[in-house]
Amino acid sequence: MTRYIIILLITIITFSGCEKYLDVKPDKSLVVPTTVADLRALLYNTSRMNSWYPSIQDGATDNQFVQTENLNRFTSLTAKNIYTWNDDVFNDDETNEWSMMYAAIYSCNLILEQLEKIEPVPVEKNQIEGEALFFRSFAFYNVAQLWAKPYEKNTAQTDLGIPLRLKSDIGEKSIRSSVEETYTKITNDLNRAVILLSVNSPYKTTPTKQAVYGLLARIYLSMEDYDKALSYADTCLSYSDALLDYNTLTMGSATSFPIPRYNEEIIFHANDFGRMVMSITYGRIDSNLYKSYESNDIRKTAFFRNRAGYYSFRGNYDGNSGMWFAGISTNEIYLIKAECEARAGNITTALQTVNELLKNRYNSTFIPFSSDNDETVLRFILDERRKELIWRGLRWSDLRRLNKDSRFSKTITRNIDGKIYTLEPNSPKYVFPIPNSVILNNGMQQNER
Repeated sequence: MTRYIIILLITIITFSGCEKYLDVKPDKSLVVPTTVADLRALLYNTSRMNSWYPSIQDGATDNQFVQTENLNRFTSLTAKNIYTWNDDVFNDDETNEWSMMYAAIYSCNLILEQLEKIEPVPVEKNQIEGEALFFRSFAFYNVAQLWAKPYEKNTAQTDLGIPLRLKSDIGEKSIRSSVEETYTKITNDLNRAVILLSVNSPYKTTPTKQAVYGLLARIYLSMEDYDKALSYADTCLSYSDALLDYNTLTMGSATSFPIPRYNEEIIFHANDFGRMVMSITYGRIDSNLYKSYESNDIRKTAFFRNRAGYYSFRGNYDGNSGMWFAGISTNEIYLIKAECEARAGNITTALQTVNELLKNRYNSTFIPFSSDNDETVLRFILDERRKELIWRGLRWSDLRRLNKDSRFSKTITRNIDGKIYTLEPNSPKYVFPIPNSVILNNGMQQNER
C-alpha cells in the first residue's frame, strides 16, 4: 500500500508543476518512504525515473523541418515556438520539460534523505544511493542543456547555470548556480555514484557503472574536455562494446520500427517527453541530411520512412513505444571516442573506431573510410555523429559546442509562408527561457534572448 501512496505523491508533484518545487504541498507525514522497499518503489517507477527527458530541443536544430501546413496544425504553443526560436515556450502547460526534470530531482532528493534515516543500515544502501545520484545528475545535465549556457572555461564561473535542488523541502527557494558549479556538482556526484553502483543489472533501466562512465563521457564532450571524454569513453566500452549489426534487422513495413527496444547497444534506457514537433506525423528529416546516407548504408532504410517525397524518422532505439530514445548506448560512446581520438591527432585509431561502428551499419559492400588529413577525419566523424544519433536531444548540445569553432559553425534558417527565421551561431537563443511561472514564483534571473 505504501508503494502506491509514494507513487501517487510523485504523480501529484509531476502534474502540479514545480515552480517552488510544488504548488501543492501534500502532507508528507502520510507519504514519506520509510523502508528500502519504499525507496525501491520510487527508483523502479520507470514512468517517472526513465521517462519524460527533454528532446524537444532537437526540433530547433538543422536535423528536421516541419511543413507549414503541419506547423499550422500544432495545438502546442511550445512545440510551435521552439521550432522558430521564439521566446514564448514552456508557458502553455504546467507539465513541461522543466517541471518533469525537477519532479525527478525531487524524487532523488527524497530517496537520498530517507536512506540516511533507515535503521539498521540496509545492505542495498550503496546501490540505492548510487542510483539516486545517477538519476539526479542525469536530470541536472538535461536541464543544463536547455536552460544554461554552454560550458566555456573562461566564463563558467560567472555564467548562469541551473538551480541545484539538493533537498526535498518544497518550500526552499530556488537559486541559480553558476555553470561551473552546475557541472562540478554533476561530475562530483557521478564520480561518487560509480563507486557505489554495481557492474551489472538485469534491467536496462537501472544505472550501472558503465552508465555512469557513458554519461561522464557525454558530459565532458559537451564541456570540450576531450581528454577526459576519451578516458571515460574507453572505460565505458571496456565493460561492453557490443554493437547491433544492422544487417540482421527485420525492416518490416514502412510504418514499423525495425530497431528493437533494449537491444545490445543500450547501456541505460530512457525515453523522451514527446512533442508534436518531434512526432513522426509532423516532423520531417532535413533533405540534405537524408541525402548524405550512401545507398549501401542500411540506416537509409532502417531510419527513415518515405512521406510523399520527404522522410520521417523511424530509427528509434525505444522500438515502437511512441517515445523517442533518450538514454545512453554504445554507438554514441564509439562516436565520442572517435572524435576525441581525432582531436588528439590519433587519426589511425580514430578511423579504426568509427569504421568499427560503420561496418555494422553498411551492407557487405562497405569500404572503410580512410584519410591521412586530420581535419578531414574529424569532419567525417562529426558528420557520422549527426547521422547516427538522430532525435536523441544530442544535436542541440553538439551545435552549442561546435558553433564555437568557425570550421563547424552553422546558421539555421526556416522559411514559413515567406517569413524567414534565423538562428545564428552562438546566439542567446541557444539557451531557452525558463518558464515564466518559475521566474515569478522564485524571482530568479531569466535567460537573455
